[in-house]
Amino acid sequence: MRVMYRVTTAGSAIVETHFPGSPQEMVSVYHDEGGQPNMTHYCALKNRPNLVMDSSNTDSIHFDFTASNGIDPAKDAHMHALTVRFIDKDTIEQEWVMYRDGKPVDSMTFRLQRVEQL
Repeated sequence: MRVMYRVTTAGSAIVETHFPGSPQEMVSVYHDEGGQPNMTHYCALKNRPNLVMDSSNTDSIHFDFTASNGIDPAKDAHMHALTVRFIDKDTIEQEWVMYRDGKPVDSMTFRLQRVEQL
């Protein structure tokens, strides 16, 4: 799995692209909203949930679903939570949780290792 990161909009947002250039490409944009870290995930499920950081410590950040662009969390399938764990300076782990019908139905964990840019 390939993931690319870049800083944009005068340093105010981070763009994360999963599976770049493939039919499964997804983009998440991390940004500040009123002093609170947020992210919008443009998903292969063809929706775009908004998540807000609800906890953090030196080893991890957790984002949880917040009011979102036409998604009904009681019935629609959507990415509902993300935990990012900082393993070391070159490694992070992301755990994504998908909800359907108002409850968790799947979770995926990706371990990402920094490599030299090609």
